[in-house]
Amino acid sequence: MGFIDWVDIHQGTAAWIQAIGAGLAIAAAFIIPARQRHNEAAVKRVQDAERNAAIARRINALAHDYLFMLEQMGKQSGGRGNQYYRLDGLALEDLMARLRAVEGDETNALRLGMIFDLRANARTLRRHFIGQFGEPQAIGDDNLDFASLRDRARYIVGRTKEAADAAEYLAISSSGS
Repeated sequence: MGFIDWVDIHQGTAAWIQAIGAGLAIAAAFIIPARQRHNEAAVKRVQDAERNAAIARRINALAHDYLFMLEQMGKQSGGRGNQYYRLDGLALEDLMARLRAVEGDETNALRLGMIFDLRANARTLRRHFIGQFGEPQAIGDDNLDFASLRDRARYIVGRTKEAADAAEYLAISSSGS
């Protein structure tokens, strides 16, 4: 006397239960890996957002360094506009070494390019202002004056701050979902 005889279940019912169980197992075989891939993609999005936020913060800090250096150049020139002032080459080289160490995506590369452009303009300024014996020279390009360099640096600081804030917000919102 078996279980089926005791509960009086039709013998075809057991086959149906087994078929339903097999169908659920097949569905689980598709659903579980898909869910795992979805979770892994979400974790990767959070990690990428956090990495981009860290890169954006570093770029913003480097832009601040550059602006600070330009402000120091302005103080050394005594506010005389296109007069001779010193550009600390060692500080500039240190800044550029740190800039080269920053890794980033295309948008970060564009911001780095803006900072590299500022650096090239500053070096050109230095060559124009500091002659062979440290004498002031006339500047050949009106776009390379100190005020425009400083204004462009302030603009870049503002843009990199916005980018850092946006990346930080994205990282926080990604980790919450």
